[in-house]
Parts: sequence; structure tokens; C-alpha cells
Amino acid sequence: MKRHPPLAALVAGVSAAAAIATPAHAQWRAVVLHPPGLYASSALASGGASQAGYVFYSSQSEAVPVVWSEDGVNHSSLLPPGWDYGRVFGASGNRQVGTINGFTTSRAAMWHGTAESFVELNVVHPNYGSTQARSTAGNQVVGESYFRPTGTQRAILWDATTLAWTDLNPVGAQASLAVATDGLRQGGRVRSTGQSEFRAALWFGSAASYVDLHPPGYVRSQVNGLGADGGGAQVGSIQVAGQTARPVVWRGTMQSLVDLTPTAPGVRNAEVFATTGLVHAGHAVFQTTGLNAVLWLADDPNSLVNLHRFLGAGWTSSTVAAITRVDDTLYVAGRATRANHPREMAVSWVIRNVPAPGTLAPLLAGAALLAQRRRRGSPY
Repeated sequence: MKRHPPLAALVAGVSAAAAIATPAHAQWRAVVLHPPGLYASSALASGGASQAGYVFYSSQSEAVPVVWSEDGVNHSSLLPPGWDYGRVFGASGNRQVGTINGFTTSRAAMWHGTAESFVELNVVHPNYGSTQARSTAGNQVVGESYFRPTGTQRAILWDATTLAWTDLNPVGAQASLAVATDGLRQGGRVRSTGQSEFRAALWFGSAASYVDLHPPGYVRSQVNGLGADGGGAQVGSIQVAGQTARPVVWRGTMQSLVDLTPTAPGVRNAEVFATTGLVHAGHAVFQTTGLNAVLWLADDPNSLVNLHRFLGAGWTSSTVAAITRVDDTLYVAGRATRANHPREMAVSWVIRNVPAPGTLAPLLAGAALLAQRRRRGSPY
């Protein structure tokens, strides 16, 4: 396991500033996606400028899968006729994937921005039942299907064009889940026969390509997200019995594991859920502000940036579900809570003028400068 020396002590304390206008630094902005008057919402997927997830129209309604317009002002329901509720879990460009539910079944779903574009993703075999889609990139969709002979879930890979499916469950595994793809690789977790805990898994398009990422000495591990930048990264967690799970990043092998657990004072623990391959996203628990959405700007626990502060006053907690890079812009999807609102509210963060992959030093410098301005009493 690798640990790195600090990059910048100021980064974890980045201010709630609106933006830095100079081209040398990124511009940081938070966007509230939650539609006024609705009960709850969450952005679980980022297709770039457009985010997707779900809304609850009232406290008595079920979740409705939605996609937000690029400006974040409007949202469109993706729920097709004849189905009761659902959620979007993944997106890539104008493609969204997730799950829709009826009275007795659930099905993996794929859309292209409208309810009318709905396509059902099935596993056409009598041994397989309900399906769910979790992530999409390139021409791939990943998720799981209920396997009747064992009564467990199996990781599934679909071709987004032909809808052909591949069972990723390795030989000897009792259960498996695929929750992320970067268009080339698939990530998730596997539980072998006779084991009670899952182990972090990586695939390259087939069950036979399975790579075990689980490090020795830990009881449980899992991959939560994949990203292709920088040659590809897998983010997730590892856990020792009786202890809190630790956020980690791999680069294709168990030996490449880096522990991202923050070392800054006042940060209790953290989880990482998504990555571009170079920038990782999740949340951390701060002693003074509680659960806050964060970014890691490198494979380094000390590269932590607190996104929550960009939401401004009145927000009590936040977390991140997805992150996407388009040219020089990062789009981060998540949810947050306010003291005067009963449930979660969809939010996103937009970070512009991000340096090219592999040259993130100016982004770190911009975050540090924001922290310095805040300490000097700057309006930023």
C-alpha cells in the first residue's frame, strides 16, 4: 500500500468562493438542481453538462428517473408508460442507464434523453430474472441480473448498440456485481463460494478476465467507480474487521493500491465513489461541518478539496455520486441537505479551466489561493 507526502496543506480548507477568473486557475461553482416545490431529488449520474438521477414529486410519490437540462434549470421525466418508478444510476453523453420498476419486477433501462427513447436491457435466458443497470461509458453498460439457480446477483455487461449481454461472474464465485465501466474495463465486487464478504473486482469484458484487487489483511473491499484518464483508475474501499472502510484507488492491480484516507486534522473518515481516472470524488466527515462532498486532485490523501463550501450558507451535508470530464471542465453530480428541507436535494459542481490530464498543479494552486483569500477576509 502506498502513501504519499503532502501536496498542499491549504487544499483541504478550500473556501466557498464563487470562482477565480484568471485563466491560470480553475473556476469553481455549485449549482442547485433541485426543482422548487418538490419533496426530494438526487443527481446520481453525470453525462457531462447534463446530470441525471431521480426526483420525488411529493412525500407520497415514488422515485421518478429524470435528466436535467445542461443549464440545470429544467428536468425531464424518463419514466416510460406502464412503469411505476425508477432511478438513473449512470450516464455518458446523451445516454442514461438505470432501473425501472413495476409492481412485480425491475428491469435495467437505457434512455437517450427522453422517456420515449426507453430501451429495456434484458438477459434472455431462463436462469436469469430481474436486471439493473449501474453505469455506462463508450459502448458498454454494466449492472447485474438475478441468477435463479443460486438466488444471488451476477455481474452483467451489455453492448449498448446490439444489447448483447455477457455474464461476468467468475468461475467459483457465488455472487458478483458490476457497478462501473470506463468503456474498456468493468469494476465491482465478487463473493466466492463459501465466503461471506465481497472482494474488489476488475474485468476486461469477460468472466475469464477477472482480476482480484483485494489486498491481504482486509476482510472486505469493493470498486465503486472507474475512469479512463491517466491510463485508467479504479476507486473504492477496503476494510479491516471492526473498523471503518478506507477510501482507496487502484491502477489495474492489487499492488498498485493507494490509501486516500485524509490525514488533515479534523477529518474523521472518507469514502470515494467516482473518478475521471485522475480526479476522484466522494465525501468526508469533518469535525466541524459534518458530511461534506470532496474531491481528491491526485492519488494523494492530502490533495483533498472540500466542495461543500461552494454551496454557501445554510447547507448541512453533501455527497458526490459521479464525476465527468469534458475538455477543460469537470462536472460533479451529487446531493445535499438543508436544515429547512426534509429530504435530499440534487446539486452539481462545475469546475472550468481545468488543466490537461497529468498537469493538475494549477488546479491545486487555485484551490490553495481560494483558501488564502478566505483567511484574509476576501469576499471570495
